[in-house]
Amino acid sequence: MGMKNTSLFATLLAATLIPSLSFARLSDGKDHLKLKGTKINTTLDKGFHFNTAAPAGLYLDGEMGSVEPSKKTEKLIVFDAATAKDKSFTVSFYVCDDAKTVCESHEKHLVIKKGKLETVEDKKEEMVKPGTSNVVPTPEVALAKNAHGFYEDNFEKVLASAKTQNKKIFVDFYAHWCPACIRLENDTFGQPAFKEVTDEYIKVALNVDKKENRVFMKQYAVTAMPTMMILSPEGAELARFIDFKTAPVFAKEINDLKKDKLATAEELKKRAEAGDDTARTLLAERAYAGLRFDEAVKWLAPMNKRTKLLAMSELAWAEKQYYADKKKNAAQYQVAIEKVLSEYPGSIEAIVSANELAELLKGDAKEAPAKAKEVAQKNIAVIDELFKSEKTLPEKFESKYTGDWTGFEAAKLWSEKYKSADILGDEKLKKESQEKVLKLTKSQMKTDRPGAMLESLSLLKSVDLMDEALNGVEKLAKAYPKSEVYQQKAAASLARAKKYDRALPYALKSVEMPSAYTFYYTKNLAEVYQGLGRKQDALNTVEKALQMPEAKMADHKAEVASLEEMKKSLK
Repeated sequence: MGMKNTSLFATLLAATLIPSLSFARLSDGKDHLKLKGTKINTTLDKGFHFNTAAPAGLYLDGEMGSVEPSKKTEKLIVFDAATAKDKSFTVSFYVCDDAKTVCESHEKHLVIKKGKLETVEDKKEEMVKPGTSNVVPTPEVALAKNAHGFYEDNFEKVLASAKTQNKKIFVDFYAHWCPACIRLENDTFGQPAFKEVTDEYIKVALNVDKKENRVFMKQYAVTAMPTMMILSPEGAELARFIDFKTAPVFAKEINDLKKDKLATAEELKKRAEAGDDTARTLLAERAYAGLRFDEAVKWLAPMNKRTKLLAMSELAWAEKQYYADKKKNAAQYQVAIEKVLSEYPGSIEAIVSANELAELLKGDAKEAPAKAKEVAQKNIAVIDELFKSEKTLPEKFESKYTGDWTGFEAAKLWSEKYKSADILGDEKLKKESQEKVLKLTKSQMKTDRPGAMLESLSLLKSVDLMDEALNGVEKLAKAYPKSEVYQQKAAASLARAKKYDRALPYALKSVEMPSAYTFYYTKNLAEVYQGLGRKQDALNTVEKALQMPEAKMADHKAEVASLEEMKKSLK
């Protein structure tokens, strides 16, 4: 697409001189809140799910306290706002895309007026400059490295050390419940290729669930898990990465950036404004990794050159606009999808986008219209054509924009075929797709490679093979009996499926392990007991949780309120 409109060109060029501070994220606009009585039903668009392992809650102003959701599944979260009345409050939760590309935190500032749910304008907060912090320094702690050579937390001390040694920093923002974070820990950070390319950096891992690290999330505008960065010795951002990457892929990306491309945003902007297209591309890539898709478009558009990065940035931005106002922006969203289909036919981006287009054309109809079915049928034909030369599949999947599918290319294609078959209402093809995904992931279901196994479980869930996915989670938990991560994943997954008898042993193991999350695990155990109808055990466990020091902390008001409600229901 050439820049034919000079006024648009001028507008975009001017806009690039002052990059947007609004962060367009992949999951923005995908959540929908509806008030029914005092209940707030929170749902998501197809292709997204709530992260039920991550925190969620309704936080009330003043002395009104806070409450946990009364219901929390991957497709529905219900908040009870009975005590909110006319006062403002915030609901928070995490949303992931089904492809497991990102998990993003959402906060909605709301008030109920005359029986209607209204949005409260957010208060503007002062931005924190890179390399500085308004956080109260944490107590002096001796720095120690983990098994992969990362310091854990203590970012201020790591930064001071980096300045003293004049070394760059590699920082990993992660969460223990984030599947892609687990894959990086298990399959990438310990590999020779990654260790070699990052040997010159001081590496630090920041757990975003820890309060002291949240200021750094805001400081660096981190909105998705995992987010990784290379920083200057002074703490200025030089590069940004998101999602899981295999060690060879990650090493190549870092090596490519080392070739005179590691620079601060200010340095790149000066070069871009002087006509350096490489600098513009680097700024756009950094904006894309920060999920600021509109900013990426603004940097790329003046280059008058169509690239995959531009096409995907336009698509992501159009998608956000569409979900903000479906009626107004549907046509723009459709155009952006069709550009990807026409410019990159046969690519994984086009295949995924074709299913998005079919869903867009289907809308809320029970049966897809002819146009949507035509798109789905063509997509199946494209996938079938790719399968004729399976050796070249990795080439079609070489992308920074859809996650890393190394080793899962065929299974991913069958999962997309399942979605197309669903549009067509072709139950036979859906069944075949399920069988293929099950067969293709079988070789990856090895507990000595838990990262690959987690990816397999994600694919099984994407084609509605929930029982098989639950069996896989249990297999991981049994293989790693000393890992709180897998014990809790099994407990939570089985409890969500209301298989409380199977969830119980894993919930019990979770609370027995030394962990910063014992309070949460104890609450989960109480919920499992409640699901089993073991009221006295549930009540005893609730009492135990309420006696923990964490129950006195302001950050746990939602969980405490939920425990108090459970206690009342059990008596």
